[in-house]
Amino acid sequence: MAQQSLKRWVVSRLGFTLFAASVLSFTTSLLVLRQQFDSAERKQLQQELARVAATLERELAGLRSRARDYGSWDDTYRYLDDRDAGYVETNFTTELSANLGVDWVAVLDLQRQPVITRRVQPERTGETLTGKEIAAIAAMVPRQPPALDAAEGSALHWLDEEPTLIGYAVVTDSARAAPPRGWLVFGRSGSGPLLERLRVATGTGFRLARGSGPGSSRIERQGAHWHGEVPFGGDDTRIVLDNAPRFSTESSTTTWLLAINAVVVGGLALLGIWRVLDRRILSRLAQFSDLANASRRDRTAAQPWPVGGSDELDDLAVAHNDLMTEVRAQQDELARLAHRDPLTGLDNRRRLMDRMNEELAESYRSSARPCALMLIDIDDLKRINDRIGHAAGDAVLLAIADRIRQRLGTEDTAARLGGDELAVLLPNRDLAAALSLAETLRSDLSRCVRHDGRDLAVSVSIGVAVASDGSPGSLLHQADIAMYAAKREGKDRVAAYKPA
Repeated sequence: MAQQSLKRWVVSRLGFTLFAASVLSFTTSLLVLRQQFDSAERKQLQQELARVAATLERELAGLRSRARDYGSWDDTYRYLDDRDAGYVETNFTTELSANLGVDWVAVLDLQRQPVITRRVQPERTGETLTGKEIAAIAAMVPRQPPALDAAEGSALHWLDEEPTLIGYAVVTDSARAAPPRGWLVFGRSGSGPLLERLRVATGTGFRLARGSGPGSSRIERQGAHWHGEVPFGGDDTRIVLDNAPRFSTESSTTTWLLAINAVVVGGLALLGIWRVLDRRILSRLAQFSDLANASRRDRTAAQPWPVGGSDELDDLAVAHNDLMTEVRAQQDELARLAHRDPLTGLDNRRRLMDRMNEELAESYRSSARPCALMLIDIDDLKRINDRIGHAAGDAVLLAIADRIRQRLGTEDTAARLGGDELAVLLPNRDLAAALSLAETLRSDLSRCVRHDGRDLAVSVSIGVAVASDGSPGSLLHQADIAMYAAKREGKDRVAAYKPA
């Protein structure tokens, strides 16, 4: 009872500590991520405002270019001399609005007095500009024309409380060699169709607002949306953009993930601490007892005792495990000897028959996987034993076993059947492949064996058979027939089994 109460006391306080740490981690991470999302929102809004400003600059540049083209035209230059009304009626038409994107045109003399002002929109063709508009236009162009290569400009101004894009250029001849005679000014409303087209082009819903004086860029969150504005073309015009949060979904998802992560991590940490405490103090003794009882009931089910550190329980587990390891090593050695030939280290007949059962079953299931067997007889090994001694015969067997191992693949099995007979099981080999390997082995195994300062002549006879059914005994019998056929044909050769 005391141990259980102590465990509950420790776990309850650890749980409170982990809960506080999770809340602190969640709050800190959330604040950092909110700052990152706000930074991304500001950057996104800043990029969109810059894109709008660049688009407006391109529009002004185009308007300025068109004003320069019309201003550097002989017909316009002559008009300031003869004031031919036909020039106005012919050139300043609704087609000018459609082709050049111009709402009105004005021609001023060098004293910036209006010579002609004319609206060219289809719905207002022929109307003149108001005096207030003319005064604003006159104030925009220079008093004295500068050098021709700089006598042009463009700006966004407010005319009658409406944003207007204005481009102007000095009037000269087509060769731009004659002295200036006045100014040509093109204007286009910054609202209506142009505003909609620019909104589509920039992918934003911006608007142009009139400022009350100098101001810097401003991007801030206002309630549920983001507000950004930057000055453009002077102190009295600002580009304004109000966006809904672009990353609201990501922010909400991240908040939920952080909360779930805090709960899951805190819960897993508490569970982990509970488990470690229980396992290292109380459960380990019960586990040792259960393992010992299981081992007494069934020696084959014995398992090592878990070691978690270096305390007294771990010392006890290590001592037990060392003893169990020693016993298992002795058992493994006995099992190995039960399947190995003690002289050559090759598999014995029992192990070969087990492997033949496995491979022939696989070959029987898949007709595309043949299985071959080589039976090798060492010619005249008995004569070597009788004349030179069994040590020489053992040396021959060891040398031949080593040479066989060097030639075999990972799936192949070599075994000593007894006396001077060896066998090689060749999974996934047809008769042609088995005969090729057998001939290579015959050549390798027929080399002399060096023993006690003398070369012992060695040759082998090899019989090869390919499984025709799933019977290991049948395959072994067929290989034996082929091997004796090789011996009858003169030894030191390879023979394949031939059905009668």
